[in-house]
Amino acid sequence: MPRAKRGLDGEQDKENSFVHVPFNPHPSPKRPRRVGRALTNVQIEEERARITAANAERTQQEAAAAAEIAKQQAQERSLASEAETQAKVGHILDTVKAQGMTVEEFWTSFFTSRDQHQSAWASRTLVHGGAKMLENMVDKQPEVLMEAIHNATLPDFANEGQKLAEELHPDRDKNLSSFLKNWSLSSITEKAQRVAPRFWEILRRVSQKDPADVEQSRRDPSLFFGTVNGMVAQVRNERASGLGSMACMYLLACGATRSVFDVLNHAGFTCSYSKAIRDLKTLATERLQKLRLLVKHRAFMIVWDNLNIPFRVAEQRHDSKDSFENGTTATLIPLYGVEYGELKLDMNPIRNSRRPIFDYQPSDMRPSLEQVEDLERAWTFHIQDIFYDYFPSLRERFKAEISPAPSKLPIPLHKTENYPLPAMKIDESSLDGTLSVIDTIITKTLQMSEDDITNHGIVICAGDQLTISLIDKAAAARRDDGNLLDKICRWICAQLGLFHVKLAACRMLANEYWGKPNGKALWSLWKLNTLLRRKPITVGWKAKKVPPFRPTWELMIKLVLPAHILDGFRIHCPSESLEAWVKNVRSAEEVREVALKVQADLVSRRRVYMLRKHKDSERDVPLENIILFNCDALILREFAHAIKRGDIGSVVVVLSHWMVEFRGVGSMPKYADALFELLGQLKRMDEKKRNAFMMNWLVNLTGHAGGFKEVDLLQGHQNFWAKVIYNARGSNRSWDWLSMVSLSIYTLRDVIHNFQREYKTPHNGKSHTSPDARKDIDEVRNYLRDNTLQTYTPQRLHNDDTIPARNLFALGAAYSDTASAFKNFRFDNRQARNMGFATPVNTVPVNDDDEENCEEACDDYLWDAVDEITMDDLSMDGEEWGEGQDMADVVNAMQELIHDL
Repeated sequence: MPRAKRGLDGEQDKENSFVHVPFNPHPSPKRPRRVGRALTNVQIEEERARITAANAERTQQEAAAAAEIAKQQAQERSLASEAETQAKVGHILDTVKAQGMTVEEFWTSFFTSRDQHQSAWASRTLVHGGAKMLENMVDKQPEVLMEAIHNATLPDFANEGQKLAEELHPDRDKNLSSFLKNWSLSSITEKAQRVAPRFWEILRRVSQKDPADVEQSRRDPSLFFGTVNGMVAQVRNERASGLGSMACMYLLACGATRSVFDVLNHAGFTCSYSKAIRDLKTLATERLQKLRLLVKHRAFMIVWDNLNIPFRVAEQRHDSKDSFENGTTATLIPLYGVEYGELKLDMNPIRNSRRPIFDYQPSDMRPSLEQVEDLERAWTFHIQDIFYDYFPSLRERFKAEISPAPSKLPIPLHKTENYPLPAMKIDESSLDGTLSVIDTIITKTLQMSEDDITNHGIVICAGDQLTISLIDKAAAARRDDGNLLDKICRWICAQLGLFHVKLAACRMLANEYWGKPNGKALWSLWKLNTLLRRKPITVGWKAKKVPPFRPTWELMIKLVLPAHILDGFRIHCPSESLEAWVKNVRSAEEVREVALKVQADLVSRRRVYMLRKHKDSERDVPLENIILFNCDALILREFAHAIKRGDIGSVVVVLSHWMVEFRGVGSMPKYADALFELLGQLKRMDEKKRNAFMMNWLVNLTGHAGGFKEVDLLQGHQNFWAKVIYNARGSNRSWDWLSMVSLSIYTLRDVIHNFQREYKTPHNGKSHTSPDARKDIDEVRNYLRDNTLQTYTPQRLHNDDTIPARNLFALGAAYSDTASAFKNFRFDNRQARNMGFATPVNTVPVNDDDEENCEEACDDYLWDAVDEITMDDLSMDGEEWGEGQDMADVVNAMQELIHDL
């Protein structure tokens, strides 16, 4: 055997150590020494690992055995200790028994002892071991202990309930209006957590499995806890009815039935229906008192409108039949930027004639050069704005370069106050009705005297064209009265409602450009309405009823006009397609350059004048109509945008153009006269009066930018709420009920919004949005491109079947050259003479107040219906209703709820 060799670490190599090797009759061939040494090293490492593992296992076994021994020893010691303890307990119990006492008597005596030493000992015992003692009691007899704990804590919970009722008692010093305005569920939650913390904690532990569930749950538990605390306070003390009072007003405002009130009242969530009616009467009284105080120190204006309500009964009787009743609703609006008494009565011109005569000049007949230039700048802006609306990515890229809309005279941003007045069962659509409305509002509702009117000054009265016409006639009829309250021309200034003007202008465009139904013309609004497969509507100057506002507005302003402008960009952009150019456009200036080309080519009455100089065989009538439509539609778009941003100067610019176009129509002399008189008076008004008139021509109920709206549109919304939502049925169906409710209409609406906001259910959800119009716009764009309708094409197909649209502005401008022009605003110098014929006794005298100014034999009676605002028209107001929200669904839901009121 070879000698042992030492390794590098000084240890002997096991392969070369002296070991016994058994005899092998079949020895394996020798392997290379180098390979054999490598395999042997691996075996050495494996052997070391095995030995280490064996040692670890042996150590664990020894530790486990030691632990088991220790456990057994501990158990033995515990048993010994327990036995010793039990022996001590037994000895103590024997001692207690030997003293003639029971354990209960000993326990009670120990904790109720009056001995100072024993009492202190008992206190130390409870402090150091009380919790453990209670745990042992729960383990031994849980029912007995829990019953004791329950009885012990009941007075504490009763005390918390009393504090809760006192804390949630409404402040008696505040009126109901202030309570409804300032009520909040979060305030109830904060007070409940502060005065009843144990009850709050019990609610939290009972209703929640794990505090972490709060973050994952879609329900906010604080809403539930606050509601329960409010209900508990009301059950504890009926006067602590903060939650119940707010809930009953919310249900009343929403039109809940009496049965709903009864169920929720007995459940403790709300007060009774009778209390809701009492609160409503109280609220109406408070609002009326506030109005009477307000007019004593605030300058104000009034807007009113006719209210038509159909009353229907299921079973008709002698004293209960279907009826259609006419009334009037009104709103008082404090003037913005006007001090009380600032509008002196002498600022109103003296009325010496029946007609609204004033010394008009040629500059009053047409818009000025500056106004024309202002409108053309507005056209340029809207052409670009339509383009950016369609390509919002470009608007985002160039937002720093895009110029805002041109502004003339913006109304400063402010929040408008408004106070509805009691509804009146007075038909204001007559001269006597108008005088009765004015007398009822001023003397009966507001209780103002002649001195009050003198101190206040001029009262601006707004309304539609019919209302303004009746005010003017009433002022003329009473111009010689000695009583100031009857001589309304001294203290009333009429203000034409802009929403009704917008209605008239929209319908003017629809009638003028509708074209011949079922005709072969390649372009007309009827053709595009049919192309888009929209619902057929009746439109045209010869139609028996006026066209609906909303469908025509959407067709012209939201679909057809954008398609025309975008197709114009396609024609004039330096690329084969508009989309390809948009990808490569580098600045907003490039967009503006193309927009100016579009304006010069497709928004120019001058170009129409030049095109119509061609011979009839070379005319392109559809293109002429398109250009005129683009001009008029852009004016209408500018009017709507100017109102929304509160730019009253731009509104006047548009009105100066419509004054001429309404005259050119020939079927709208009343609106033409109204605008002519209005603009003429504005130029001649006292500066303070004009500023008050214009700064209060629009209202802003939110105080936010872009939140302005027309005054008569505000009154239209009040009519809607009064007619549909709060129109009572059954025994409450009366004008007295409606008068009471109308005083609080907006307060009740604010209650709805506030209650829904507190319970995190916003009244204008995002689920109702306007559908995307891109597909419809693209369909019109493709039609225009395929037929080259915006490119001059002489001898176009079906050119003879196209009705040429009139240049309304040119026709209206020519009116001033006629002999009878503006005769209603001139003195009539003619003298009537008796030529020898006696006047028959039974002859009815002619009242030229009733003359229809229809120089061109128009059907002007149709335009009385322009003043009627429909439900669809109101639904376009995004502030009042969520954008695209279906108001019909709201009305149907409300009508189902209010049938028991």
